[in-house]
Amino acid sequence: MNEISIVPDEPLDETEQHLISLVEEHRQELITLLKDLIKFDSRTYESSHYSDLHPIANFCVKKLNEWGINTQVIECPHKGQLLNQTWPNLIASLKGKNWKDRRLGFMGHLDIVPFNPDTWTSISDPLQPEIKEGKLYGRGAIDMKSGVAAQMMSIYLLKISGIEIHGELQLILTPDEEISGKYGADFLATQYPEIASATARIIAEPTGQPPIKSPAIIIGEKGANWLRLHFHGASGHGSQPKPKSNAINKAARFIYLAQNHLKFRDPKPPFTIKDLVTGMISRFGLKNLLGSILKPDSEKKKPDIIKQTKTTNNKNSNQDYNEDGVNFNTFLHTSISFNQIQAGTKTNIIPDTCTLEIDVRALPGMTLTQILQDITTYANKLNYRVELDEKLSKDYSIKQKQKILKRNPDITVKVLVHNDGGSEPMDAELTRLLAIQFEKIYRTRHLFFLSPGMTDASHFRKQGIKNIVVFGPSGDNAHNADEFVYLEDLVQCTKVYLTTAYKFLTKVN
Repeated sequence: MNEISIVPDEPLDETEQHLISLVEEHRQELITLLKDLIKFDSRTYESSHYSDLHPIANFCVKKLNEWGINTQVIECPHKGQLLNQTWPNLIASLKGKNWKDRRLGFMGHLDIVPFNPDTWTSISDPLQPEIKEGKLYGRGAIDMKSGVAAQMMSIYLLKISGIEIHGELQLILTPDEEISGKYGADFLATQYPEIASATARIIAEPTGQPPIKSPAIIIGEKGANWLRLHFHGASGHGSQPKPKSNAINKAARFIYLAQNHLKFRDPKPPFTIKDLVTGMISRFGLKNLLGSILKPDSEKKKPDIIKQTKTTNNKNSNQDYNEDGVNFNTFLHTSISFNQIQAGTKTNIIPDTCTLEIDVRALPGMTLTQILQDITTYANKLNYRVELDEKLSKDYSIKQKQKILKRNPDITVKVLVHNDGGSEPMDAELTRLLAIQFEKIYRTRHLFFLSPGMTDASHFRKQGIKNIVVFGPSGDNAHNADEFVYLEDLVQCTKVYLTTAYKFLTKVN
């Protein structure tokens, strides 16, 4: 049996070497560009709250124009009371011969999530970036102004490289990916499909975060399903406890037992086991993978549901919180997270209602019908009857045991957000090309993965726009204090973007 080659050895051609030298020559300019982007306060809060992204968008327009790159800004009106409030979508374009025949699209977002500077220990002001030990700290450093800077620099370097391209290299920068994307990616996909469409597209979201030391290639993403579960119980005086009918107790029991007994019928991930294992061995080493890959949580023996209901003893109960680490199963299976709960009106009144909001991230191919049925099947095991709210019941139905239907509803389900997951085939042209260029630059095996979170790609795929992959720099603490990007990886990713664009746009069909 032939051994799998872990470290690729395909050499760079002469033109690729020239492009890499250009990146090195402009290394400091690239870092300065990222610092300048981070200094803009481009926080967004929610889709109903207007945030002015024009200062950072105007900066990008000015920089690209100085480099000789054509730009346009498409404004999306804010759905509010003030008609003069708009969200800017920046489109940049480098056109070559027969530019209408072939388009490679770059894409990023300019907004960042809010932050509390008091929680940062690396730097005092998250909008004043600093470099320490090869890391550039600041809000947006990894998510995703580093990707934006790398793609802006790539389009500029391709222009000055002297290479004659066939087709168009396009860059889209959106204003609101962190809050919904409805003023950015969704707006462009629905109102300007001729701009959103491309032969293929690379979104520069960060794809190298612990434990992945160098970026993965994200060929798809899970679907986001936010559900509100309304638990029904019976009220009473707090001096007379009702363990079974207290609505909080019902919700708590539902949460506690879900980890071991809520089973989602997952479709197969959109990549082969061989490709996944080969890449992961290259990244992490075989020894580190044996526990999580060969013995996943789903194969471990589970305690009996009735016995577990009767006891709350946990030998690990003294373990510190916030030490979960990274669970590879969340990348390979549908996951559920319990994120909001509300109940009670007064300390001495037993609550008869409890509202629980959950986040279900489903593998591509899993439908909302399957999710609702799997949750219902689990609830029935707890002897809970489930009903769908009036709006949901018009389009969906669930099956339950006949004896359960004799009960009054214990849980009413409402869907707050539903987005299907999506993925691209591993043998798609851009997917394979990006994998090759990654291996040439990083000198390690590529790794295909799914994103557990959503990106702007979901809005495009919803409109039938395909051939989208996500690839961006490595760092850590996205959406957290002390966010940073590895400077060396910022440079490496720029090399991958640039050489991929060269290869893609010099192919003449």
